[in-house]
Order: sequence, then structure tokens, then C-alpha cells
Amino acid sequence: MSPGKVANFSLRRRSMLAGFGAAMLLGSTRIAQAAQGTTLRIGLSQVPTSADPHFHNLGANVGPLSQIFETLATEIKGELVPWLATAWRQDGDDLWLFDLRQDVTFHDGAPLTAADVVASIKRVGWVPNSPGSFMPLLSSVETAEAVDDHTVSIKTKSPAPFLLWQLAEIMMRASGAETDTAAFNDGSAAIGTGPYKFKSFKPGTEFVCASNGAWWGGTPDWEEVRWVQLSNDAARTSAILAGGVDVIENVPHVNLKALEGNADISVHTSPAGSTYYLAFDAVREESPFSKGKDGKNPMTDVRVRRAPSMAIDRNMLAQRTLGGLATAQSVHGRVGRRLRGISEGPRLRPGRLQGLARRGWPRRRLQSDHPHAGLGERRRPAFDDIAQYWSRIGVDVSVEALPVSTYLPRATNREFSIISGSCSGCMVRTICAGLR
Repeated sequence: MSPGKVANFSLRRRSMLAGFGAAMLLGSTRIAQAAQGTTLRIGLSQVPTSADPHFHNLGANVGPLSQIFETLATEIKGELVPWLATAWRQDGDDLWLFDLRQDVTFHDGAPLTAADVVASIKRVGWVPNSPGSFMPLLSSVETAEAVDDHTVSIKTKSPAPFLLWQLAEIMMRASGAETDTAAFNDGSAAIGTGPYKFKSFKPGTEFVCASNGAWWGGTPDWEEVRWVQLSNDAARTSAILAGGVDVIENVPHVNLKALEGNADISVHTSPAGSTYYLAFDAVREESPFSKGKDGKNPMTDVRVRRAPSMAIDRNMLAQRTLGGLATAQSVHGRVGRRLRGISEGPRLRPGRLQGLARRGWPRRRLQSDHPHAGLGERRRPAFDDIAQYWSRIGVDVSVEALPVSTYLPRATNREFSIISGSCSGCMVRTICAGLR
């Protein structure tokens, strides 16, 4: 969503579902062969929606694109380390100075300069039709200027303790490159400094990069990396078993034990660091799928929002529906106020139902749509279970899984009364970090 839309939607209370664990499969024999050969094939539940590094702040985009475009700093095993910037320092509370590497060139041979960094930062807020802008990461930035060819100054509106982590998400492109997203998608503007160069992009199908032999970090391990979209869980599993790909992510938990017993497969699991949540339309007096007896949106009442949240047994979702690859979370947040916790299990008292009835809630039809294509199939059982929990308290819910290309524009236009989303963490980023 664009920053303006988020502010208008004002998702003041979020029902946290679970922090999903993540699993990644490596075909160990085939990886060894790929290291000696030319191409590494990675099966993803979703390939990037665009080759524009500033178009869509989505894990499926950031991971592969980070092989082409790099950032001032990057995260490695939870630690922030210098990357295109060799060092940084503060001059007072609101001024940051960054020293750039002097041995970095773009894929077209041009040297990286402070002007490129400034142009990249300024471009973030000027990407038309972005379904998920990076601009919130730069909301604290007042100005960005080139001090000299290898020094950048960034002035913030006030002290910004998280600025370094936020800049670690902003990828740098050449300042003279065409800024139109279409030019990135056809490769003409996809000029970065990373270990791999843009080769081809077919939306919804595959994203291909070729080795950058002039990369400042050394020679990449593979001559080519091919990300292939395999949205269906069974298709990804079948592909790695048949040798069609070398790596897959988002492994179905029902297949993990069988795959762990395969001598040719190496299974890696780790906390994903992601939290998936449901967010209620708590501001608009009229909402498309939430109407009380008076025709108004009952979710403006905090009691109404609490009741469905408290009806969800998060522990059951995490352990049974998601196969133990999740941790139950129950945090309600409100913009500008301190977070506070609630029970992880169902605690809906009869009085809550009476409050719902007074607000005209029973048999209200809501619609919750999943934002991630491919991942939707893996998480659909969780949302189906949530619908059952809500049906027990008289809430009539329609759950519809949509591909990301359909969901995000509609969510941005505020076409739903409840949306699902996620924050932080992505296994695709973990895979891609290993390519450097």
C-alpha cells in the first residue's frame, strides 16, 4: 500500500496470527553439480512482480533484486554490516555521513558515486502505481545530498535511531538510468552494482540473472541464476524431487518428514522472522463487507474488533494447522500507543457476544483475502480455520485467496473490510543472501 493509503486505512488494531517458521530444501547432489557447472535453479512460490528495485516492497522482489542492486548496508545473520558504504557516522542528532566504497562499478562500467545514492533515495517516493512503497522506510529523511563523489549526507527530521536498518532496504541504481518501471522490466534500466546482472524477466514465470565478473566482492559461484515460479506447493516439491530445480522455499510442512529422509535432499529450517496478521477496517463509517443493523461499519467499535480476535485459538493454528512451524502471537497495537498483549487462546466470554449483537454483528459478512500468490495455498488452511472460529460466534466470513497482482491493488484501493498481511523476514532473502 502507498503511505497515504495506509494512513487513511488506519489499521489501528491488528490480530496477529502467527510467526511462520520457514523451511528451505537443497538438492545436495545437484547443488554440487551446479557449483561446478553453470546454472542454479531456484523454485519460488512467487518470482518478483517487477525488476524495478523501488516498485514493490515485497520479499519476493527484494530477494532476487538484491543480486542486481545493492544497499549501503546489509544484514548478515542479524547483524548490520557495511556494504556499498564502508563506514558511517553522525554529526549531531539529525545528520548522518556515509563513506562509499571507491572500487564499485555499475554493470555498464560507470563508477558508483554519491550522486547515484542520492538519486536512488529521492526516486523512492516517485514510483507511480507502487502497490507497496518503500517510502515509509524514508519517512524520517528530510534531505539527501552528495558532499563529494564518495560521501553522502542525510539529514533527518528528528533523531532517527532506525535509519541504518531502513537504508539497508533501499537499493541503489545508476543516477542516469531511465526511471520508468517498464524500462527496468525490459532490462534497459536494470543497471546495478551487484554480483549478478539482469538477463531476462517474465512476470509470473521466471527471473534470470547472469554472473557479473567485475563485481567488487569477487567472482560469483554461478554463471547464471534462474528463479522459477512454482506457486503450487506440490509442484515445487515434485520439481526438486525430479531434479527440475536445485532449491525450493516454502516447503509444505506435510512433506517435511518424507523429504528429510531423502539422501539427495538437504532440509534447512529456521525462524522466518515474519508475523502474519489480520487487520480490521477500524476507521471508515461505511466498509464494503462489514455492515451493522444501521448500515454502518461495526468494526469502528473496539469491542467488536476484540471479539473475533479472542475467538481465535492461535496455539491450535500454530501446532495443528501449520504443523508446528509457527509460534502463536497475540499483540494488539494502536498507532501512537504502547503495544499490549492479549491471550494466545480463545477467551471469548458470553458478554462479548451480547456486545456484538448490540452492534449488529451476528451474520455480518466479512471478506479476508490473502496477499501472497503461491503462499496463499500454504496458508489457506489457517484462514479456513479462522473462519470456523468466527462462525462459532455468529460471524459469517468469506475467505478468498487472491494472487498478489490482484490483491495488492484492491487492498490499496481499500476494497476490503479485513486484510491479511505480513511484516519482516523472508526465506527468499535468506536464499539470495547465500548467492553473494
